Amino acid sequence: MRKRTTLFLFSLLFGTAIIFSCQKEQIQTPAANDISTKSLPACGSTYISATNHIDQTGSVSGLIGHNTKQISYTVYNTLENFVVVLKYDRLPAKSGGSSTVKVTLSGAVSGEDTKTINNGQTVTYIFPLPTGWNRCNEVNWNFVETALDGALALAKSDTYTLFGPIPAGCTLVGNNFSGEVINCEPYREVKYTFTSENGVNNLKIQGGLTAQGGGVPVVILEGFASATSTHRETGNSNYVITVNGNIGACGTATVTVRWTSTNEDPKITGNWSAEFGGEKLEVAPLVCGE
Repeated sequence: MRKRTTLFLFSLLFGTAIIFSCQKEQIQTPAANDISTKSLPACGSTYISATNHIDQTGSVSGLIGHNTKQISYTVYNTLENFVVVLKYDRLPAKSGGSSTVKVTLSGAVSGEDTKTINNGQTVTYIFPLPTGWNRCNEVNWNFVETALDGALALAKSDTYTLFGPIPAGCTLVGNNFSGEVINCEPYREVKYTFTSENGVNNLKIQGGLTAQGGGVPVVILEGFASATSTHRETGNSNYVITVNGNIGACGTATVTVRWTSTNEDPKITGNWSAEFGGEKLEVAPLVCGE
């Protein structure tokens, strides 16, 4: 008899725990329901004004109990501010509810702000652009929804490239790529220059140094809106330099390489190229004494 009573009590408690668990709303992170509805055009050749801007849009959604919740976003910059617009929807609409959402920026613009958004409401977060900002500077943005119990819910992170006004008085025409020898002794130094009238995104500049034999080369980047460089040894002390970056409209960017060498061959580089948007510009090997 005691055995049956114990079994009955255990079943009753276990069943109650299941009912309580099902009644409690469970927040799920919606990694599979992240929708970006509009990609960004090239920041170097697309311009904004006081009355127009370039939108980055999308939405994230997930479940809260038997309801669906969604945050739609629109991200853009004006000539003065970086703006994040969020709309919170919980369906069915009669379910009501609100959400606390924190927006954080880093990169060319930094800051954070937290606001409460009611169901069906649209809220705007505004961050002033810093002094000296440039087109094609990158802003890393994210938002995180915090439920009333503090649990992590909907979230999104992405990168936005700033857009600027049409430059006035630009004398550059098209895109051009050139190279020159700056120094041969006691160390070697070359400079490659890329100029662009309308700006270029996803530019790749690459070339080699011939039999340098003097340690790792130093690479100096100037004038890029954003850029990274890598160097790779290919054998016989040869190095391949690769630069990936963006250049704004009416922009001039340079890649300067310095190194020491015991090689007596006056030809100190291989062919260099600049590739962008399906186009390729090339510079022949550079020679000391020419």
